[in-house]
Amino acid sequence: MKKLKLLWLLLLLSIVVKAHVTLDNPSGGENVNPGDIIVIEWHVTQTHPQNNWDLYYSTDGGKSWLDLAVDLSISQMSYAWTTPDIETAQAKIKIVMDNVGTNYEDASGVFGIGTGVITAIDENHLSNPVNVFPNPFSFEAKFQVQLNSLSDISLQIFNQTGRQVYNALFYEQDQGMTSLRWQPAALPSGIYYYKIDTESKSISGKIILNR
Repeated sequence: MKKLKLLWLLLLLSIVVKAHVTLDNPSGGENVNPGDIIVIEWHVTQTHPQNNWDLYYSTDGGKSWLDLAVDLSISQMSYAWTTPDIETAQAKIKIVMDNVGTNYEDASGVFGIGTGVITAIDENHLSNPVNVFPNPFSFEAKFQVQLNSLSDISLQIFNQTGRQVYNALFYEQDQGMTSLRWQPAALPSGIYYYKIDTESKSISGKIILNR
């Protein structure tokens, strides 16, 4: 009986350890090409005195983990990751809440890199990609998205390190062609990555700022 109680306690503790942060994307089951962009997203379900966030990836279903991005700011809840030049059907992502005390974590299900049909966000494989112009741009970039119905839209921009530099939500955009605008005020020239989410699809791609 004591052994059974101990097993239940260990199970409960393991659930609690993984319950304070939730990895939202990727969820598992996706297939991407090497060089594609995956916007990793997570949210806090219970706050703690926290140091930072750490991200890891696995190519063997979680048996071993490699650094993806460590010591991310506490306020950061997403990261744009360019998938490495590998082939695996057992890729996973893990987010770790690095706390002053006990750390907490959550991990994705397995997904594929370079293994077949593309299902994750990759503008070259979408039937309805976003129209971005001008690209490169120097002052303002315009994103045109075709909506099949009334929808909220979010636009996120990431720099080459994966850090989010812009995030905006546009409520109740009408059916048809919708235009979103981005004017980076003080960002340096370089390559940036965008992610557009509607209620029915996600679109991502690359944009170049050339001042």
